[in-house]
Amino acid sequence: MLFKTKLALLVIGSAMSLTILYYLHAQFPLNRRGFVYYLPITSFVDGKWIRMNRLLADSYKVCDDSTTIDPASHLSCDMTVSSPAGWKKLCFKTRAMFEEICRTKSYKPYKFLVKTDDDAIMDPLVENFISSEYEGGNVYFGTTYGPNTSYDPQNNTWFGGWFYGVNTEVIDKICECGLPQCISKMGEDQWFGYTLGQCNIEKRDLVVPEDFVHHKEYSTKRLNIKFTAIR
Repeated sequence: MLFKTKLALLVIGSAMSLTILYYLHAQFPLNRRGFVYYLPITSFVDGKWIRMNRLLADSYKVCDDSTTIDPASHLSCDMTVSSPAGWKKLCFKTRAMFEEICRTKSYKPYKFLVKTDDDAIMDPLVENFISSEYEGGNVYFGTTYGPNTSYDPQNNTWFGGWFYGVNTEVIDKICECGLPQCISKMGEDQWFGYTLGQCNIEKRDLVVPEDFVHHKEYSTKRLNIKFTAIR
């Protein structure tokens, strides 16, 4: 009798464990390296290029009110923000995107959040580089590093808008702090660096070698990829 009771408890316990694991997986889906990408897209986006460039897995495609997606592109908007000026006022669109990120908390299951563009040509090994260089605490990473000397009186550092990111604990702090307004003529990448400064977030700045992320063009002896300007 005692053996049967122990066996029944073991079965019940196993079933409960499986139920809990199933619930946790549904609420917090596993990600291979813990990266989630937010990719603002416009009506000019090349859907096939995005599919070829690995930007569909673990990513949110962010549209604004004016975005019209061509059905032939086989893309859809995962997130839509209100930004009447659209891509012509990227700082305002990016701020609206982070407002929505804070509201939905869609970044929560992940370790790192990356904002990128469709004209970023990424080597998949960039994730390995960031993970191997991460030493804990807060980190802000990207390519083309510089100060906000033109528009930011605090001269906060910033990374180029085609690829930058942070560990998601930084996003928690930004959401708690509140997002500052865009300063006139400030770029969206400069705004993010400004936001980190305004929220007094202590972090390590990690420069990603440009070999991992190329902007707008990439060429070798056999290959030449080049994005044209939107008119």
